Amino acid sequence: MCFDDNLYREKLDEIHADISKNQAFPLSDLENRVLDFHAGNLEFACGSNLDDVCAINWDQNDQFPQFAGGHCLLSSGYSPIVHALSKDLNIARNSPVELIDYSAPDRVRLRTRDGRELEADKVIVAVPLTVLKRNSIQFQPVLPSAKRRAIRRLGAGQVEKVALLFPSRFWERKVKPNQDYFGHVPESQDQRGLFNIFYIINPTSVTRKSKGQKKSSKLQQFLQTTDSNLAHDEEVTSPLRESSDSSHLSSEAEELEQGGVLLTVVTGTSVDRIGQMTDAQVVKEAYDTLSRLFPEQAIPFPQDFFVSRWAEKDNINMSYSFVKCGSSGVDYDRLSQPVEDRIFFAGECTNRAYPQTVTGAYLSGIREAANVVA
Repeated sequence: MCFDDNLYREKLDEIHADISKNQAFPLSDLENRVLDFHAGNLEFACGSNLDDVCAINWDQNDQFPQFAGGHCLLSSGYSPIVHALSKDLNIARNSPVELIDYSAPDRVRLRTRDGRELEADKVIVAVPLTVLKRNSIQFQPVLPSAKRRAIRRLGAGQVEKVALLFPSRFWERKVKPNQDYFGHVPESQDQRGLFNIFYIINPTSVTRKSKGQKKSSKLQQFLQTTDSNLAHDEEVTSPLRESSDSSHLSSEAEELEQGGVLLTVVTGTSVDRIGQMTDAQVVKEAYDTLSRLFPEQAIPFPQDFFVSRWAEKDNINMSYSFVKCGSSGVDYDRLSQPVEDRIFFAGECTNRAYPQTVTGAYLSGIREAANVVA
């Protein structure tokens, strides 16, 4: 219960009711649908149903200087960045830590789930907020009360993504050249957050090679750069292949040169909705949505697809943090504070100025690396 705060959804409903009562400016059905579209985009930004978002502090990071310039779409994915940063590092994969014992005055002891023990002078904890919320890592002694309170108060948002590979770029007949996304206004409120935005992974600005030339489109780079490259393990398959029983995303270069990938998002209550659906049903729903957006043409069915299902994946179970009702930006600061100058915390949920972003997570890592060696 919140004593000094209001839910974002409640405030929007109040504003909507006030506008509806004003007979001079009644909202049409289309205007109500557009309002739901923008509410869905807010849920994407917050990573949560607006029913859980703090109306006062949801955008608390706007008080800090933000980066200038336009947005950038990484059509190659994030794997090349992580791969480069992890070069020559000794990373133990599939080794979740279940205990961090800092009771000794001169060392920190770690124990993994398979029983291995490690010792260190200092430790940086960089895990999703859900891992801390579930107490998947036991701390001895327990973390300070202020930090535990911050972990409890901040929200762990859920957003899912759906990637669709098409044999042709049918959207180019309607979408403006060099535009890298297009929107979908929901037909009804219960569809809010369901495929609100479709991102064009390979926009028309990508140079197309004529037949016979070497193929090196951004789409091919995106398809070739998978988790298997990052993991250095041939047994680990790309997540872009997991959900499919049809043609693979690594189809022949000539076909890919004519085709393209659309990436869409699912937010708010729609996350729970697709959680009850199979991957095939989710793809069919996205296809039907696109068919309604492009009624003047018969669009092809996706050749392949990927449904993220981050909410269901162990040691993830979320997308990014948000300011929940009763929380504030101070909780990000509290979560970032070190414990006894030996346990340090990094991740987007520890960066008050740039939460919910890869940038924020990266900068928090640099921050804590500096703190460790200070």
